[in-house]
Amino acid sequence: MAEFFDISTWQELDFFNTGGTRNKAVFENPDTGELYYFKTSLKKEGRDYKHEFWSEILASEIGRELGFNTLRYDIAYHKDVQGKEEIGCLSKSMIDTSRYKLSEGVNYLLAYNPNYNPKDEKNLYTFNFIENALGKSLLKDKMHYVVKTIIFDSLIGNGDRHQENWGFIVPSFQHENKDVKIFIESLMSIFTPIYDSGSSLGRELTDERVDMLLRDSKMLEAYINRSDCKIRWEDKKISHFDLLKRIKENVIYKEIIETEIKRIEKAFNRNSVENVVDSIDKKLPSNLKQHKLPENRKRLIKFFVSLRYERLVKVLT
Repeated sequence: MAEFFDISTWQELDFFNTGGTRNKAVFENPDTGELYYFKTSLKKEGRDYKHEFWSEILASEIGRELGFNTLRYDIAYHKDVQGKEEIGCLSKSMIDTSRYKLSEGVNYLLAYNPNYNPKDEKNLYTFNFIENALGKSLLKDKMHYVVKTIIFDSLIGNGDRHQENWGFIVPSFQHENKDVKIFIESLMSIFTPIYDSGSSLGRELTDERVDMLLRDSKMLEAYINRSDCKIRWEDKKISHFDLLKRIKENVIYKEIIETEIKRIEKAFNRNSVENVVDSIDKKLPSNLKQHKLPENRKRLIKFFVSLRYERLVKVLT
Protein backbone atom coordinates (compact mmCIF):
# COMPACT_ATOMS: atom_id res chain seq x y z
CA MET A 1 0.00 0.00 0.00
CA ALA A 2 1.25 3.48 -0.87
CA GLU A 3 2.53 5.41 2.14
CA PHE A 4 2.22 9.17 2.76
CA PHE A 5 5.18 11.51 3.26
CA ASP A 6 5.17 15.18 4.19
CA ILE A 7 8.43 16.40 2.65
CA SER A 8 7.99 20.08 3.53
CA THR A 9 11.06 20.01 5.78
CA TRP A 10 13.22 18.01 3.39
CA GLN A 11 16.01 19.80 1.58
CA GLU A 12 15.46 20.34 -2.13
CA LEU A 13 18.62 19.86 -4.20
CA ASP A 14 18.49 22.51 -6.90
CA PHE A 15 21.60 21.33 -8.73
CA PHE A 16 19.96 18.14 -9.97
CA ASN A 17 18.60 18.20 -13.52
CA THR A 18 15.53 16.08 -14.16
CA GLY A 19 13.91 15.60 -17.54
CA GLY A 20 10.37 14.95 -18.69
CA THR A 21 7.16 16.94 -19.04
CA ARG A 22 6.06 17.06 -15.41
CA ASN A 23 7.35 19.22 -12.60
CA LYS A 24 10.07 17.23 -10.83
CA ALA A 25 12.42 17.94 -7.97
CA VAL A 26 15.00 16.02 -5.98
CA PHE A 27 14.85 16.00 -2.17
CA GLU A 28 17.13 14.58 0.47
CA ASN A 29 15.56 12.63 3.31
CA PRO A 30 17.02 14.27 6.45
CA ASP A 31 16.79 11.04 8.43
CA THR A 32 18.66 8.81 5.99
CA GLY A 33 20.46 11.16 3.61
CA GLU A 34 18.88 9.25 0.69
CA LEU A 35 17.68 11.00 -2.45
CA TYR A 36 14.04 10.99 -3.54
CA TYR A 37 12.32 12.24 -6.67
CA PHE A 38 9.10 14.22 -6.21
CA LYS A 39 6.76 14.63 -9.19
CA THR A 40 3.48 16.45 -9.52
CA SER A 41 0.86 16.07 -12.25
CA LEU A 42 1.14 17.66 -15.68
CA LYS A 43 -0.42 21.11 -15.89
CA LYS A 44 0.45 23.29 -18.87
CA GLU A 45 -0.80 24.53 -22.22
CA GLY A 46 -4.43 24.10 -21.29
CA ARG A 47 -3.88 20.56 -20.01
CA ASP A 48 -4.53 19.82 -16.35
CA TYR A 49 -4.06 16.12 -15.60
CA LYS A 50 -4.61 16.58 -11.88
CA HIS A 51 -4.89 12.83 -11.19
CA GLU A 52 -1.75 11.87 -13.09
CA PHE A 53 0.36 11.37 -9.96
CA TRP A 54 -2.20 8.78 -8.83
CA SER A 55 -1.70 6.95 -12.13
CA GLU A 56 2.02 6.78 -11.40
CA ILE A 57 1.42 5.35 -7.94
CA LEU A 58 -1.28 2.95 -9.11
CA ALA A 59 0.82 1.67 -12.03
CA SER A 60 3.59 0.88 -9.58
CA GLU A 61 1.29 -0.88 -7.12
CA ILE A 62 -0.56 -2.88 -9.78
CA GLY A 63 2.74 -3.84 -11.35
CA ARG A 64 4.16 -5.18 -8.11
CA GLU A 65 0.89 -6.98 -7.38
CA LEU A 66 1.36 -8.83 -10.68
CA GLY A 67 5.04 -9.57 -10.17
CA PHE A 68 6.61 -6.86 -12.32
CA ASN A 69 9.77 -5.10 -11.20
CA THR A 70 8.25 -1.63 -10.92
CA LEU A 71 9.82 1.28 -9.07
CA ARG A 72 7.92 2.07 -5.87
CA TYR A 73 6.01 5.35 -5.74
CA ASP A 74 4.38 6.81 -2.63
CA ILE A 75 2.19 9.83 -1.93
CA ALA A 76 3.96 13.08 -1.01
CA TYR A 77 2.95 16.56 0.08
CA HIS A 78 5.18 19.62 -0.04
CA LYS A 79 4.66 23.14 1.27
CA ASP A 80 7.43 25.66 0.60
CA VAL A 81 8.42 28.72 2.64
CA GLN A 82 6.13 30.92 0.53
CA GLY A 83 3.18 28.72 1.44
CA LYS A 84 2.80 27.07 -1.96
CA GLU A 85 1.33 23.58 -1.56
CA GLU A 86 1.89 20.66 -3.92
CA ILE A 87 0.90 17.02 -3.88
CA GLY A 88 2.44 14.32 -6.01
CA CYS A 89 4.30 11.04 -6.01
CA LEU A 90 7.63 10.22 -4.40
CA SER A 91 10.21 7.64 -5.43
CA LYS A 92 13.51 6.76 -3.86
CA SER A 93 16.51 7.07 -6.18
CA MET A 94 17.18 3.68 -7.76
CA ILE A 95 20.96 4.22 -7.90
CA ASP A 96 23.86 4.78 -5.53
CA THR A 97 25.28 7.87 -7.23
CA SER A 98 28.70 7.33 -5.67
CA ARG A 99 29.17 4.11 -7.68
CA TYR A 100 26.55 3.97 -10.42
CA LYS A 101 24.67 6.14 -12.89
CA LEU A 102 21.48 5.90 -14.90
CA SER A 103 22.02 5.47 -18.62
CA GLU A 104 18.71 6.18 -20.35
CA GLY A 105 17.62 4.39 -23.50
CA VAL A 106 18.24 7.45 -25.64
CA ASN A 107 22.00 7.10 -24.99
CA TYR A 108 22.08 3.72 -26.73
CA LEU A 109 19.96 4.92 -29.63
CA LEU A 110 22.30 7.86 -30.22
CA ALA A 111 25.37 5.64 -29.91
CA TYR A 112 23.91 3.47 -32.67
CA ASN A 113 22.79 6.41 -34.82
CA PRO A 114 24.39 9.76 -33.84
CA ASN A 115 22.12 11.57 -36.31
CA TYR A 116 18.94 10.36 -34.63
CA ASN A 117 16.78 13.20 -33.32
CA PRO A 118 14.28 11.91 -30.71
CA LYS A 119 12.06 15.00 -31.03
CA ASP A 120 11.83 15.26 -34.81
CA GLU A 121 12.12 11.62 -35.87
CA LYS A 122 9.54 9.87 -33.73
CA ASN A 123 8.73 7.43 -36.56
CA LEU A 124 12.26 6.00 -36.18
CA TYR A 125 11.64 4.99 -32.56
CA THR A 126 10.87 1.36 -33.34
CA PHE A 127 11.31 -2.01 -31.68
CA ASN A 128 13.86 -2.99 -34.32
CA PHE A 129 15.80 0.26 -33.75
CA ILE A 130 16.00 -0.45 -30.02
CA GLU A 131 17.06 -4.03 -30.71
CA ASN A 132 19.85 -2.94 -33.07
CA ALA A 133 21.02 -0.20 -30.72
CA LEU A 134 21.29 -2.52 -27.73
CA GLY A 135 23.04 -5.05 -29.94
CA LYS A 136 25.74 -2.52 -30.78
CA SER A 137 26.25 -1.92 -27.04
CA LEU A 138 26.48 -5.69 -26.43
CA LEU A 139 23.16 -5.63 -24.60
CA LYS A 140 20.89 -7.52 -27.00
CA ASP A 141 20.52 -10.25 -24.39
CA LYS A 142 18.65 -7.68 -22.26
CA MET A 143 15.90 -7.20 -24.88
CA HIS A 144 13.60 -9.48 -22.91
CA TYR A 145 13.33 -6.70 -20.32
CA VAL A 146 12.13 -4.32 -23.03
CA VAL A 147 9.54 -6.89 -24.11
CA LYS A 148 8.34 -7.34 -20.52
CA THR A 149 8.04 -3.57 -20.17
CA ILE A 150 5.84 -3.46 -23.29
CA ILE A 151 3.69 -6.20 -21.77
CA PHE A 152 3.32 -4.18 -18.58
CA ASP A 153 2.46 -1.05 -20.58
CA SER A 154 -0.21 -3.03 -22.42
CA LEU A 155 -1.93 -3.72 -19.10
CA ILE A 156 -1.98 -0.11 -17.92
CA GLY A 157 -2.33 1.57 -21.31
CA ASN A 158 0.88 3.55 -21.01
CA GLY A 159 1.36 5.52 -24.22
CA ASP A 160 4.58 7.32 -23.30
CA ARG A 161 7.39 4.76 -22.97
CA HIS A 162 9.81 7.12 -24.69
CA GLN A 163 13.60 6.94 -24.84
CA GLU A 164 14.11 8.44 -21.39
CA ASN A 165 11.56 6.21 -19.66
CA TRP A 166 13.72 3.08 -19.62
CA GLY A 167 17.41 2.40 -19.32
CA PHE A 168 20.21 0.69 -17.46
CA ILE A 169 22.00 1.17 -14.18
CA VAL A 170 25.69 1.15 -15.08
CA PRO A 171 28.93 1.55 -13.11
CA SER A 172 30.45 5.02 -13.01
CA PHE A 173 33.95 4.70 -14.40
CA GLN A 174 36.16 5.99 -17.20
CA HIS A 175 38.37 4.02 -19.56
CA GLU A 176 40.54 5.33 -22.35
CA ASN A 177 39.51 2.48 -24.65
CA LYS A 178 35.90 2.97 -25.73
CA ASP A 179 35.41 -0.67 -26.75
CA VAL A 180 36.69 -1.91 -23.40
CA LYS A 181 34.37 0.51 -21.59
CA ILE A 182 31.36 -0.75 -23.60
CA PHE A 183 32.31 -4.35 -22.88
CA ILE A 184 32.67 -3.80 -19.12
CA GLU A 185 29.42 -1.82 -18.97
CA SER A 186 27.58 -4.55 -20.86
CA LEU A 187 28.70 -7.12 -18.28
CA MET A 188 27.66 -4.98 -15.32
CA SER A 189 24.57 -3.23 -16.71
CA ILE A 190 21.28 -3.84 -14.92
CA PHE A 191 17.96 -3.01 -16.57
CA THR A 192 16.16 -0.48 -14.42
CA PRO A 193 12.96 -1.14 -12.53
CA ILE A 194 10.01 0.04 -14.63
CA TYR A 195 9.58 3.75 -13.89
CA ASP A 196 7.76 6.85 -15.17
CA SER A 197 4.51 5.07 -16.03
CA GLY A 198 2.12 7.89 -15.15
CA SER A 199 0.85 8.43 -18.72
CA SER A 200 -1.57 5.57 -18.18
CA LEU A 201 -4.86 4.44 -16.63
CA GLY A 202 -6.83 7.25 -18.27
CA ARG A 203 -4.86 10.01 -16.55
CA GLU A 204 -5.84 12.54 -19.30
CA LEU A 205 -9.59 11.96 -18.98
CA THR A 206 -11.75 14.75 -17.60
CA ASP A 207 -14.28 13.92 -14.91
CA GLU A 208 -17.06 14.30 -17.48
CA ARG A 209 -15.33 11.90 -19.86
CA VAL A 210 -14.90 9.35 -17.07
CA ASP A 211 -18.65 9.39 -16.42
CA MET A 212 -19.36 8.97 -20.13
CA LEU A 213 -17.10 5.92 -20.40
CA LEU A 214 -18.67 4.35 -17.32
CA ARG A 215 -22.11 4.71 -18.90
CA ASP A 216 -21.18 3.43 -22.34
CA SER A 217 -19.27 0.14 -22.65
CA LYS A 218 -18.84 0.56 -26.42
CA MET A 219 -17.25 3.94 -25.89
CA LEU A 220 -14.90 2.42 -23.31
CA GLU A 221 -13.98 -0.34 -25.76
CA ALA A 222 -13.27 2.27 -28.45
CA TYR A 223 -11.11 4.22 -26.01
CA ILE A 224 -9.03 1.12 -25.30
CA ASN A 225 -8.71 0.41 -29.03
CA ARG A 226 -7.25 3.89 -29.60
CA SER A 227 -4.47 3.31 -27.08
CA ASP A 228 -1.20 3.05 -29.02
CA CYS A 229 2.31 2.14 -27.91
CA LYS A 230 5.02 4.79 -28.09
CA ILE A 231 7.42 2.20 -29.51
CA ARG A 232 6.56 1.69 -33.17
CA TRP A 233 6.67 -1.29 -35.47
CA GLU A 234 8.66 -0.25 -38.52
CA ASP A 235 7.33 3.30 -39.10
CA LYS A 236 3.80 2.63 -37.84
CA LYS A 237 2.24 3.47 -34.50
CA ILE A 238 0.12 0.50 -33.41
CA SER A 239 -1.50 -0.79 -30.24
CA HIS A 240 0.50 -2.55 -27.54
CA PHE A 241 -1.34 -5.77 -28.34
CA ASP A 242 -0.64 -5.60 -32.08
CA LEU A 243 2.99 -4.78 -31.34
CA LEU A 244 3.30 -7.86 -29.13
CA LYS A 245 1.77 -10.00 -31.89
CA ARG A 246 4.35 -8.68 -34.36
CA ILE A 247 7.21 -9.24 -31.93
CA LYS A 248 5.89 -12.75 -31.24
CA GLU A 249 6.57 -13.69 -34.87
CA ASN A 250 10.24 -13.97 -33.83
CA VAL A 251 10.65 -17.39 -32.23
CA ILE A 252 12.99 -16.03 -29.55
CA TYR A 253 10.52 -13.39 -28.38
CA LYS A 254 7.57 -15.74 -28.85
CA GLU A 255 8.76 -17.85 -25.93
CA ILE A 256 9.39 -14.77 -23.77
CA ILE A 257 5.94 -13.30 -24.47
CA GLU A 258 4.07 -16.57 -23.95
CA THR A 259 5.93 -17.34 -20.72
CA GLU A 260 5.33 -13.85 -19.32
CA ILE A 261 1.63 -13.72 -20.20
CA LYS A 262 1.07 -17.18 -18.70
CA ARG A 263 2.86 -15.98 -15.56
CA ILE A 264 0.52 -12.97 -15.41
CA GLU A 265 -2.52 -15.25 -15.87
CA LYS A 266 -1.49 -17.15 -12.74
CA ALA A 267 -0.83 -13.94 -10.79
CA PHE A 268 -3.89 -11.99 -11.88
CA ASN A 269 -6.64 -11.86 -9.29
CA ARG A 270 -9.39 -9.37 -10.09
CA ASN A 271 -10.31 -8.85 -6.45
CA SER A 272 -6.69 -8.18 -5.46
CA VAL A 273 -6.21 -5.67 -8.27
CA GLU A 274 -9.46 -3.93 -7.37
CA ASN A 275 -8.36 -3.76 -3.74
CA VAL A 276 -5.13 -2.05 -4.82
CA VAL A 277 -7.18 0.60 -6.64
CA ASP A 278 -9.71 1.06 -3.86
CA SER A 279 -7.07 1.45 -1.12
CA ILE A 280 -4.55 3.56 -3.03
CA ASP A 281 -5.36 6.78 -1.14
CA LYS A 282 -6.06 5.25 2.29
CA LYS A 283 -2.96 6.84 3.83
CA LEU A 284 -3.84 10.35 2.63
CA PRO A 285 -4.50 12.59 5.70
CA SER A 286 -8.04 13.89 6.17
CA ASN A 287 -6.91 17.51 5.74
CA LEU A 288 -5.89 16.64 2.17
CA LYS A 289 -9.03 14.66 1.29
CA GLN A 290 -9.72 17.01 -1.64
CA HIS A 291 -6.84 15.25 -3.40
CA LYS A 292 -8.30 11.75 -3.06
CA LEU A 293 -8.83 9.76 -6.22
CA PRO A 294 -12.56 10.09 -7.06
CA GLU A 295 -14.63 6.94 -6.72
CA ASN A 296 -15.92 7.09 -10.29
CA ARG A 297 -12.34 7.23 -11.59
CA LYS A 298 -11.44 4.24 -9.43
CA ARG A 299 -14.35 2.34 -10.96
CA LEU A 300 -13.19 3.17 -14.47
CA ILE A 301 -9.59 2.16 -13.74
CA LYS A 302 -10.78 -1.23 -12.46
CA PHE A 303 -12.80 -1.81 -15.65
CA PHE A 304 -9.89 -0.50 -17.72
CA VAL A 305 -7.29 -2.88 -16.26
CA SER A 306 -9.63 -5.85 -16.40
CA LEU A 307 -10.47 -5.27 -20.07
CA ARG A 308 -6.85 -4.73 -21.01
CA TYR A 309 -5.87 -7.91 -19.16
CA GLU A 310 -8.43 -9.86 -21.19
CA ARG A 311 -7.06 -8.30 -24.38
CA LEU A 312 -3.51 -9.19 -23.38
CA VAL A 313 -4.37 -12.85 -22.81
CA LYS A 314 -5.75 -13.02 -26.36
CA VAL A 315 -2.27 -12.26 -27.67
CA LEU A 316 -1.51 -15.92 -26.94
CA THR A 317 -4.11 -17.11 -29.47
